[in-house]
Amino acid sequence: MSDTIYISRLKIPVFIGVPIEERSVSQDVEVSLELIPEDGLFGTNDEIKKTVNYYDVAQQVKAVAQKKPRKLIEQFNEEILSMLIQSYPLKSASITTYKYILSDAEHVSIKMTVQKGQGA
Repeated sequence: MSDTIYISRLKIPVFIGVPIEERSVSQDVEVSLELIPEDGLFGTNDEIKKTVNYYDVAQQVKAVAQKKPRKLIEQFNEEILSMLIQSYPLKSASITTYKYILSDAEHVSIKMTVQKGQGA
């Protein structure tokens, strides 16, 4: 098992949805991230520069999320994964986005994963 940083259910206001009416109104989604650092989490010697700064990650995810409206959660997830894998020393990153749009379901969620050197 790899050392992993989890950010669970980060609440972000976004404009997302297939119908233009849905994209025209801000709605909250929740984002959970699983980040596997290239060098693991041991041996940081209490130095933030030797790990992945999860506060910075959260701020960057919010910035990407709020940059523009999107139709699909898949596109939203792909853009965030691309930013994460390019900006941080990660072996891999996973994102699960929870959207509360169906009245007869708790939520809709989509999970996507990328490895360094692959996709995104």
